[in-house]
Amino acid sequence: MKNYKYVIIDDDDMDRLSLSFYLKNYTFLEHCASFSSSLEGIEYIMNNKIDIAFIDIKMPHINGLDAQKRIRENVLCTIFITAYAEYAIEGFNLEAFDFLIKPFNQERLKSCLCRVQEYFEIKHKADLFDVSFKKDSIMVKEGYNHVSLLVYEIVYMEALKDYTKLISLNKKTTTIHCNLGGMLKKDHFKDFIRIHKSFAIQKNYIQTIKSNEIILVNNITLPIGLNYKKVLLNTLS
Repeated sequence: MKNYKYVIIDDDDMDRLSLSFYLKNYTFLEHCASFSSSLEGIEYIMNNKIDIAFIDIKMPHINGLDAQKRIRENVLCTIFITAYAEYAIEGFNLEAFDFLIKPFNQERLKSCLCRVQEYFEIKHKADLFDVSFKKDSIMVKEGYNHVSLLVYEIVYMEALKDYTKLISLNKKTTTIHCNLGGMLKKDHFKDFIRIHKSFAIQKNYIQTIKSNEIILVNNITLPIGLNYKKVLLNTLS
């Protein structure tokens, strides 16, 4: 299995060391460098091949958000680490992969890194795909094989950075190289509603809407993002 290279940029010595300690448990990660200065971290990333950057947000000189603006074309995943949850929306608008709140919760970190590993595996596979859209279906070509997926069979879609997973009624998963926002602009997906930064659902498959989650067919439960709830309710009404 390929190792993915990462750096840590955080001006707090203890936070930098504790994150580095936790990350040693993940064998698919390779630690390249840690920096207390965002300027030094940016310079390193611009001159080296790095897959993942863990970046604090509140730092002197150049904060993590501004650092992301400079490096996002040079890293595959940026994961913000901060004690300030109010920066989350701005962070995701800058194409951050995830947002970890200090002090670090090991289960939350594990969940994040499982998604990172899944993302890299999907990226490798999806880069081999050719995708074409027909009237009511999606045709995916992998090598010499063609798979046709009917749009009406797709229960929901899940965002994974610049890829999207399509989950069908039989829980079969197909991944294509297009972000969720781009998918929702296509005419094929006019019956889908975005309910979360990571999920869009086909409204025909809704069973129950609760205060902070939605239950679909086959008892699939997905979270409802606070910023999407009003649009969801307005659309359905």
